[in-house]
Amino acid sequence: WEPIRAGTFICELVGTAKRRDEIEEDDEYVFDTSRVYKRFRWNYEPELVGEDCWDEVSEVCKLRSEILVSARAFGNVSRFMNHSCLANVMWQPVEFEKDGQPLVRIAFFAKRHIPPLTELRYDYGMSYDTGEVDEGGSRVFTGKRACLCGSENCHGSFE
Repeated sequence: WEPIRAGTFICELVGTAKRRDEIEEDDEYVFDTSRVYKRFRWNYEPELVGEDCWDEVSEVCKLRSEILVSARAFGNVSRFMNHSCLANVMWQPVEFEKDGQPLVRIAFFAKRHIPPLTELRYDYGMSYDTGEVDEGGSRVFTGKRACLCGSENCHGSFE
């Protein structure tokens, strides 16, 4: 019933950590950090107004290894967020230590102000390299499912 301000923590991803060989083919609730996501930087004005700024910004999240989490057996509200190429929510890894061991959790934050009763959506990412290269020289990736988000910059598919 309340608006969510840009930058607000929404929730943590909850589920079962898995190895790649433990993921079932029909599991629709898998979060995978190895997928290709549209990049976004906090508080970087050119990105917020849609300008390409990636050559100017070096702030990149580098995880020690991929993170796979299945919310199929149990989860929280995060498993009900849908995909959109024009997402209003983004995920960020949060690194911390417990008993001297480095751990990572995935947290979801509002990318922009979200009015009350608005569906929460994030980019599920893509993982299949098509072998093609776009005009900018970047590899082209695709996902398993057709995207119907209808946004102007729709990727056409998602994982």
